[in-house]
Amino acid sequence: MKPLEEPDSLVIGELCNDGHWFKGELRLSGALDGTSIAATTYNWSNQTQFRLYYQAENLSLREHCHDNKGWYPGQFISAHQSNPSERDRNFLKGEWNPGRVQGRNPISAVAFALDDGGAEIRVYWRNLQDEIVTNTNTGSWGPATKVIEGIGSGFQFTALQWEQGKHVRLYYQNSAGVVLERCSGDSGKTWNTGSLEVGGLAEHA
Repeated sequence: MKPLEEPDSLVIGELCNDGHWFKGELRLSGALDGTSIAATTYNWSNQTQFRLYYQAENLSLREHCHDNKGWYPGQFISAHQSNPSERDRNFLKGEWNPGRVQGRNPISAVAFALDDGGAEIRVYWRNLQDEIVTNTNTGSWGPATKVIEGIGSGFQFTALQWEQGKHVRLYYQNSAGVVLERCSGDSGKTWNTGSLEVGGLAEHA
């Protein structure tokens, strides 16, 4: 499966591959033009789970889920309003609301099954203070916690994990355009600077 934003539309579609490429069933309208898209998958309850994260036209970050029931809206939402509308409050269903979110916000997500039969999802995004923050779900969504600050608007990042989230790597651009690495070996509790350092504005002058 490969989610994608369809050209000249505000619809997120889906390409699937079972030996050849074909269009899938997903037709998700209301996406912000130029939204970042993050997709992750994991096995839980004897099912393959897909999670898709994107930014809506009202600047909120949203989740769409897929399992044996098909596609349906998830509970992750970061309403961009300081005081969400009644519609957004209804959508929150008691979940967290971290406040305003910048347009075309970079998003990354990782997910994995746990030994106790549960699962964990982590979504990374940038807040108004230009910090990369993460929200974690092990049954419900927890509050945003800071990973790194000062990345600058317009710069991207991506995350990966192994050993059930014990080891995490976050690759990002700082305000000078340098690609750097942030590392955690304790499930994201503490972070340190990795050895990767690539590029910069000087190289493109």
